[in-house]
Amino acid sequence: MKTLSLFTLLICSFIASDIFAQKSKKQKKEKTLITEAQDDIEKQGTFERDSSVFYFDSWMNGNVWYKSGKVVKDVPVLFDLEHDQVEIMEVYPQQMYGGLEMMDTVIKVIEVSDLKQFSITFVDDSEKNITSTSEFLFVNGDQFTREGVPAIGIYQLTTGGNGEMGILAYPYLLKTTHMYNSFDRDRNREQRQRYSNYAMNNPETYYTYDLKERYYLLTPTNEMIPVENLKKKTLVKEFVGREEEMKEYLSDLKIYYKSKEGLSQLVNYYNNYFK
Repeated sequence: MKTLSLFTLLICSFIASDIFAQKSKKQKKEKTLITEAQDDIEKQGTFERDSSVFYFDSWMNGNVWYKSGKVVKDVPVLFDLEHDQVEIMEVYPQQMYGGLEMMDTVIKVIEVSDLKQFSITFVDDSEKNITSTSEFLFVNGDQFTREGVPAIGIYQLTTGGNGEMGILAYPYLLKTTHMYNSFDRDRNREQRQRYSNYAMNNPETYYTYDLKERYYLLTPTNEMIPVENLKKKTLVKEFVGREEEMKEYLSDLKIYYKSKEGLSQLVNYYNNYFK
């Protein structure tokens, strides 16, 4: 019967211990990576942005066209009106230690000056059993001119464009300053809890923002004409060669002609019948 020497037994024991230690270390590292990844996902879900106003409050799918020619399609999009930025959410597969794979979420913040245009598909499911979608196309104003000078900002192209008459809507924020009501403690506490996280708020005042829009007529030569102060007789002159027909149509229009819907109806009528 063969016997192993004490030295051989010690060597075998050392090798076995080392293998076990490496295996335990590998499992511990994998567990740590998974735990860290789960923590990151949870943090992303509770991430608080420093903006208080978005065009749509929740993520909506859309497409983004960069000035460089890059196009990103079918990604969640947020339009930050407070900072003139667009946020997109992209998901990438990430290879982890030991061959494990998980999906990593990345939120990219893009300055609107770097974009040519972007679209957002709004999904309205507020009514029971009814879901409707609307496409919102936003374009960089530097491709248009206003009084001969390139425009600035992001505009929603509501109708027309691309060589036709069109309507542009410029979204902007109306900021209102409020004083806390020191005589009503309950109301005061409610207001503080609601607004205290926003930047630029303080113990004495808080601010709210309302989304407003200014409308512009877009000519086939990409000239922007503000309609805010245009009277009917001045507006119809922009439809060169069809002033009388447009004057008659305008007089029969059932809604306010300076509203987004009224302007869109006016331009669509012209583009469909007189282009």
